[in-house]
Amino acid sequence: MKLYEDGYEQCSCFWGTKPAELVKEAVKLLKGRTPTGKLKAIDLGCGEGKNSNYISENGINVIGIDQSDLAIHHANQLWKNSSALFITGDMQSVDGAENSFDLAVSTGSIHCLESEEQVLSMITKIKRLLRLDGIFVFSSFNDRKQDLSGHPTGFNPILLGHEFFLSCFDHFEIIYHSDKDLIDAHPHNNIPHIHSITRILARRK
Repeated sequence: MKLYEDGYEQCSCFWGTKPAELVKEAVKLLKGRTPTGKLKAIDLGCGEGKNSNYISENGINVIGIDQSDLAIHHANQLWKNSSALFITGDMQSVDGAENSFDLAVSTGSIHCLESEEQVLSMITKIKRLLRLDGIFVFSSFNDRKQDLSGHPTGFNPILLGHEFFLSCFDHFEIIYHSDKDLIDAHPHNNIPHIHSITRILARRK
């Protein structure tokens, strides 16, 4: 199920253009450590590419992947001059060599999976893609408070605890984590709703 197709059909910029704060922090951590042109990033569930574009603007080679053709089309229209590569695909099908990337981003995509097993498998796969000292930017709905009234009928996210997500980052240095509420409204319906969200910034040790 492509959850946000109605929104993408009605809005040419459904998610806005401002990158996630943890993505900005991750780029700051990486810059200066290695010539940025040699750094590689992957953005899984990139939507319309706001995070991928920001990463690219900072000289990091980045691939953005999303299962929605329409989201990828919007990304290519919004960021015509970006060097980011936007690809349609299922993040669960990503198959890369270990130690391939310096930065991995998964913001708002993990909770779209169907089971705890899929979540664990996906996080494990992403961690393996990271090089030593690579940075993982992660955010997901959690099980504390969710109002889904602004989302399409049939949206049934997998909701797991904040502590569960923290436990997935064993053997990583957790630089930052939070469990905070987000009051949101999507531009195609403007229905206010609230999500409790886990955010994690971690480094592979």
